Amino acid sequence: MREDLERIIDKLKLKKDAVYQTNVIQQIENPFNSIWTTVYAGQEGVDGVPSIFCCLADMKRKDEILSEYDWPVNENSFSPGFEYSWDDVRYLDGNSEGYTYLVAEELFYPMDEQQYVINNEFILLFNLYRGADGDYYHIGESGEREKVISLRGPVRFLTKYLMRFIAAKQVLFVQLVDSMFGSSKYCPMNRKEVYSDCRKGTGEKAEMAEDLRHNRRNSCRRSAASYG
Repeated sequence: MREDLERIIDKLKLKKDAVYQTNVIQQIENPFNSIWTTVYAGQEGVDGVPSIFCCLADMKRKDEILSEYDWPVNENSFSPGFEYSWDDVRYLDGNSEGYTYLVAEELFYPMDEQQYVINNEFILLFNLYRGADGDYYHIGESGEREKVISLRGPVRFLTKYLMRFIAAKQVLFVQLVDSMFGSSKYCPMNRKEVYSDCRKGTGEKAEMAEDLRHNRRNSCRRSAASYG
């Protein structure tokens, strides 16, 4: 498969680092390599920019998390609601057993808007103040502000506070990543893969379309890493 992928890269004149997801792999291997840690980033493209969702989990769930192919939870897994059956209605409190969110998402479909909900224990532990810009700050003894949570663009936590929270709770930090890459010529930059032109072709073009489909399925898999 590696030889097939190399052939596609050469024919489409793609950047190898982008196809092989080099930056994404580095981020998975060391999520705390920056002053800021991205805990949520929702992406719709297949341009190699990853979707990220991070949460906390009980230590006993490490093997389960690393063995699963799909995400066990996401930003919408923590919303309360009702579960209906034929003759019963059950209330769900939004707690995903063994998992704790750092950031959750609320959707307002009629307005086509969303807003983020930050873990209240984290806010209370560090006595964070929400500024007029919507971000969260730690207020020093002299009144100086230190931004701890940034909600504009990807949701980011200041790494030193996040690591203190993880250490205090003695839990796993779970980083879930979904990243895909496709060439604009044969796979337009959105999640709807369009191969109609290639399917109509024959010979090399049709073969290349099939190679792209095969390598997308096998090289752009979801991955999870946990840190305690």
